[in-house]
Amino acid sequence: ALVLDNCPPLLGDPAPGTRPLRYVPYGEPGTVPEWVLRPRTRPRLLVTLGSVQPQIGGAPMLGQIVRSLGALDVDLVVAVADHLVGQLGELPDSVIATGWQSLTSVLPGCDAAVHHGGPGTMMACLVHGVPQVVVPGRGKPLDAIARLTDLRAVRRIHPPELSPESMLEAVRALLDDPSHARGARAVADDIARRPSPGLTVPVLEELVTGHAAGA
Repeated sequence: ALVLDNCPPLLGDPAPGTRPLRYVPYGEPGTVPEWVLRPRTRPRLLVTLGSVQPQIGGAPMLGQIVRSLGALDVDLVVAVADHLVGQLGELPDSVIATGWQSLTSVLPGCDAAVHHGGPGTMMACLVHGVPQVVVPGRGKPLDAIARLTDLRAVRRIHPPELSPESMLEAVRALLDDPSHARGARAVADDIARRPSPGLTVPVLEELVTGHAAGA
């Protein structure tokens, strides 16, 4: 009877007959860490490979990537399951937090993100206008990632090309080129213009009432 479309228009043309809806990120709630509210003296970068890849042997690679990013003048936030932190190896002094992170709590305190292309992580970053380096794994939304790359909101690394060196180069380019921040902000503005879920409730009420009256 009604199809709600929460895909931002910049990521694809809406299907005929759908009603637009603003995307709202959701994650497990968590306490906002004190560093989120601390004034930033240099860029703050969130690094994560999601919840699956580190569990299946990706933790050492994540540790290598984090150590390579230690060459940058940034603060690093490493989001990984608490029990995997020890598998990352020695981390640079620029790491200000590691372990499980509530993305909805910490993303407002970050300037850029590195991740695996999971749609929830990617959309949460977009809502907050955070530019991203994405290494899309199997089953990820490749068409949307390609579109975001064209919009400059994302820099993509193809998985076979992933190395600590390629990651360092991509993140440095992301931070040095302001067009990436502008691209991410444009998508965030696009999302914000969509009708909120609250404004959609009366539409659902009318739909239910109409069906009840016609029953």
